[in-house]
Amino acid sequence: MISKGIQMKTFKQSIALALSSLMAGAALWAESSIGVASTRGTMTVNQALVRGNTNLMNGASVGTTDSTSLVEFQNGSTLLLGQKSRAKVHSRRAKLDQGSIHFSSGGGYEIEALGIVIAGTNGEPSSAQIAYVSPTRILITPVKGSIRVLDKEQVLVASLNAGSNYYAENQTGTGSSSEQPQAQPAGNPRKSSEKKKNMIKRPAVLVTIATVGVLGASIGVIQNTTSR
Repeated sequence: MISKGIQMKTFKQSIALALSSLMAGAALWAESSIGVASTRGTMTVNQALVRGNTNLMNGASVGTTDSTSLVEFQNGSTLLLGQKSRAKVHSRRAKLDQGSIHFSSGGGYEIEALGIVIAGTNGEPSSAQIAYVSPTRILITPVKGSIRVLDKEQVLVASLNAGSNYYAENQTGTGSSSEQPQAQPAGNPRKSSEKKKNMIKRPAVLVTIATVGVLGASIGVIQNTTSR
């Protein structure tokens, strides 16, 4: 009887220890999770197919196909990945590799694309959409608050307000984030570059005309001298 009592006590202690370990593991998992990703269809998280929702770890890769995906962080920030999009997600920043993303934050969240950083102002609510319009060009559309555009050296390229649009593109056309991007206001950036080219060409034309004029005058002087 004593032996059975000892065995029962040992069994109960083992169960209690196992439950305690499970609870500690669950608490550790909750602490390491940065938020929850959800979708009405399917998405990939670290290349694994997921339906519905799942917890995200810091640095998780999230991809969409025909459905969007909403990421809600524990710090209150949110990301909305558009269809056919892919991003590497952290609690304070995300790297957009494909498609489009909309972020909303209480301040300071950053999106990296094409080697540049699009960030809200610290301490101020802000939101913006960033979308690839080609493999080497993105369109930045501020929705709320002030949005900063910085290069890879963290130098301010532009400060944008809601209602404006801004293009940023890779100068080499390779799409590599290691190259220095070029940013320009939205509208028709090609016309702007054509104007610059024309402005460069015009002085050469004027110099040519001036040269012809001088040569003509010189010929006229020679003819007058010969006739005398």
